[in-house]
Amino acid sequence: GRLPPGGWLELAEAALLRGDIDRARSALEPLRKSGALDAGAYAALQLRVLSAALQRAPSVDALHALWADLPRVQRRQPELIAVYATHVSRFGRPLPAMDEIESALRRQWSPALVAAYGQLQGQDVEGRLRRAEGWLDAHPGDATLLTALGRMCVRIQLWGKARQYLSQALALEPSAEAWEILGETYAGQGNPLLAQQCYRNALHMTRGEATEALPGTNAVRQVALTVDPELRNAHGVPQLPDDKTSV
Repeated sequence: GRLPPGGWLELAEAALLRGDIDRARSALEPLRKSGALDAGAYAALQLRVLSAALQRAPSVDALHALWADLPRVQRRQPELIAVYATHVSRFGRPLPAMDEIESALRRQWSPALVAAYGQLQGQDVEGRLRRAEGWLDAHPGDATLLTALGRMCVRIQLWGKARQYLSQALALEPSAEAWEILGETYAGQGNPLLAQQCYRNALHMTRGEATEALPGTNAVRQVALTVDPELRNAHGVPQLPDDKTSV
């Protein structure tokens, strides 16, 4: 039916809230033609709708069909690739997820895709870790990559290596995610007190509060002041003076 320009926007938003993704998608084209949103706002809404559609695909076949049906320009959006890859890996299909992300990263580096790569479900984490470590040569100071590497190391219980990657990530760009994964590392090593402190620091960061130094360790909060830019490991990653690549 006919709606005033703002009506298509309200319809799309209401359908999203109800979880009626097909209805929300059907409102996109009339909304675009109406000119009710500028290009940036329309692109953001379209991304939300398509992300929701991918996330709600009921089966791996439905997900593949939806992905194949999207125009090529949308299948090259890092945010949508991340959603598709994450969801398809949860269906037990990590290889298509890896292929999509690796192909996209060859075209253009994207921290969002690197983060998604580190979170993929499925087996062969060792192989995925080796591939991602190869990216350090070109992106040695990328905190998102270091955090993803730390996450994968935790998955396969490489505790010392995980701690090194995560400490470097926190030195370069502190994040709640890195603190949380560092907490998992200490928990895996049988140190619940340091694990709890890391989790507390993750909570502090989400609240915009100051983090606290870890007792009995180098203060990760102060690492940024002590990293020697000339001291690098085999991949060229800035390394702490007392770093040990333990496994």
